[in-house]
Amino acid sequence: MQSTVVARVDRGQIRLKAPFQLLAVCKEIPGRRWDPEAKEWVAPATEATATRVAELFSGERMQADDAFRSLVVSRPSAGSAYRVADPREVPVRGPTVPWRHQAQAYWFARERRAVLLNCGLGTGKSRVVVDLVCSVPEIRRTLILAPKSVVSVWPRMFNLHGSAPVEVCAPSKGTTAVKAREVAEAYDDPCARLAVVLNYEAAREGYGGAKTPRGMAAELLSRRWDLVVLDESHRVKQPTGKTSRMVARLQADRRVCLTGTPMPHSPLDIFGQFRFLDPGIYGNSFAAFRSRYAILATFGALAGKQVLGYKNQEELAERMDSITFTARTDDVLDLPPFVDVDREFDLGPDEARAYKQMERDFVAELKSGQVTASNALVKLLRLAQVTSGVLETDEGEVERLGESKKKLLLEVLEECGREPVAVFCRFHRDLDQVLEAAEALGLKTAELSGRRNDIASTGGKWEHGNVLAVQEQAGGVGVDLTRCRFLVFWSLGYSLGNHEQARGRVRRPGQTRPVTYIYLVARSTVDRRVREALVKKKDVVDYVLERM
Repeated sequence: MQSTVVARVDRGQIRLKAPFQLLAVCKEIPGRRWDPEAKEWVAPATEATATRVAELFSGERMQADDAFRSLVVSRPSAGSAYRVADPREVPVRGPTVPWRHQAQAYWFARERRAVLLNCGLGTGKSRVVVDLVCSVPEIRRTLILAPKSVVSVWPRMFNLHGSAPVEVCAPSKGTTAVKAREVAEAYDDPCARLAVVLNYEAAREGYGGAKTPRGMAAELLSRRWDLVVLDESHRVKQPTGKTSRMVARLQADRRVCLTGTPMPHSPLDIFGQFRFLDPGIYGNSFAAFRSRYAILATFGALAGKQVLGYKNQEELAERMDSITFTARTDDVLDLPPFVDVDREFDLGPDEARAYKQMERDFVAELKSGQVTASNALVKLLRLAQVTSGVLETDEGEVERLGESKKKLLLEVLEECGREPVAVFCRFHRDLDQVLEAAEALGLKTAELSGRRNDIASTGGKWEHGNVLAVQEQAGGVGVDLTRCRFLVFWSLGYSLGNHEQARGRVRRPGQTRPVTYIYLVARSTVDRRVREALVKKKDVVDYVLERM
C-alpha cells in the first residue's frame, strides 16, 4: 500500500508528516528538524525546500496545501531567464541601456526570490539591482549591505541607471543611535521606493548573537524588507562570524548576493551566503554541511575539524546553480574595452588626525602666501603619504599611522581571486605595504621598482606570480603587463602622461580581455582631488591647490 505524505505551510515553515519507513528520505531535506510535540518534520518555507520535498517524495502519494504547491510551481525552469534577444527587452526604460548579460541577469533575478549573481569585477552587478528596485512593483523597501569602500558607489548607481525615483539613505555620520534613527525615519517615510545602504560593520552594530540585539542590528532585524542585497557577499562566508549570523536573521521577501568570488578559499565558503539566501538549499547547520561536502580528519587533535579534501562536489555545484547566475569578466562579450572602479575608504583615527592637522597648516600657509611651487609639491606628497598610513617628519623619521588603505587592498585582492594583479605605487613604503598584503593572502609576489626588478629576465614582460608591485616611474614605459586584466592604483602621481602610460601597460596589443582599473581613494582627501584632476586631464598641482 502506497504511503501518504502530508505537507503544509504554517507561519513561514513547511510542516511535513511522513510514515516512519520514509525516515531516511526525510533526513535528506535541507534544514529540517524534528518537532517531537507535533510529531512533524519542520523546514524553512522556501522555494528550494518545497521543490526538494516534492522531488524526494515524487514516488509517494502526497497531500499538500495551496501554499506549499505555490512554492513548488513558482520555481522557474532552468534557463528560462536567458531568453533575452535584445537588452532593450528589459521592461526598464532608464537613462542607459543594459548590456546583454545584465538583461539576462535581471530576468534571472526577477523570476526568483533568492539569487546569487556570481559576476566578475567590472561586469556591472549593481546595475541589475538598480533595475530590480526601480521596476518590480512589490519592491518598496530595500536594504543593501556592502563593504565600507563600496557604500558610496550605490547612490551614484541609482543616479546613473535609475528609471524611477529612489530615496537612498546611506547614514555615515553620528553615533550608532543617530544612524539607526535615520534608518527608522527613512523606512517609515511614505516615499514610493527606499534603498538603505550600510556597511557591514555598521549593520551588525549591537548584534550580540543569543542576546537581544541593540542599536542598528535591532533596527534592521525588527523590519521586514522587500529586498535585501549583500554586496561582495563573500564577506559573510564565515558561518560563525557575527555578520554572517546577523544577516541570516534578516526578514526579507527577496534576497540577492553579489560577488565575483563566492568561494575565495574553499567550497565551504558558500554556506554562509546560501544560509542567507535560502536555507532550503544547504540547510542551517554548518556542521552537517561540512560533513556532507568535506573530508575531515578522523584521528588526532584535529579530528572532525581539519579539512583534508572535498566530496560530493557535483551535488554541491548542482544545488548552487539552481539560484546562481554567472557572468565571468573574460566571457562577457559586450563589456567596454576598460572599466574604471573607484574604491573609497575612510582614514583611521590616527591617520585622520595627522591628515587634518597637516592640511590645516598647509591651507594657512597658502593663505599667507608662504607656499611656492616647489614646496607645494612636497607638502602634497606628504598628504598623500598620510592617506597611505605613513607620516614622514621633517627629520626624515617615518611613522606608521594605520593600515586603512592596506586593509582595502586586501579586500580587492581577495575579490580578484588568484587572477594576476598589478598594483601601481609612488613610494617604496607603499610597495612594502602592497607586498605585505599580498603575502598575507598567500599570493606570490614580484616587484618592479627603482630598487628591484623581478621581470628583467623576461624582457619586461610579467609572466609569473599573482601580484606585481610597480613603482610608477619604473613601470610606466617599456613594460608588458597584458598577463593581467586588473590594475590597481594604490597611489597616484601628478603627471597625466605617466598615468596614461601606466594604464597602457595593461591595455595594449596582446591584451585579449576587458581591463578593470581600480583606484584606492581616501574619502575627502588629496587622493580624491588628484583623481579628479587626472580624469579631467588638468594640471594636477594647480587643480589641487585651487580646491584647497
